[in-house]
Amino acid sequence: MADDMTDNMLILSMISQVFALILRSSFLSGGLGDA
Repeated sequence: MADDMTDNMLILSMISQVFALILRSSFLSGGLGDA
């Protein structure tokens, strides 16, 4: 079950990185209105 925990942590970190990228790009482009 340790492998499942590691996979979950990897997936969570990947999702948070993508989410941070989207947030940053939308913020830089003038807010969520441009999306």
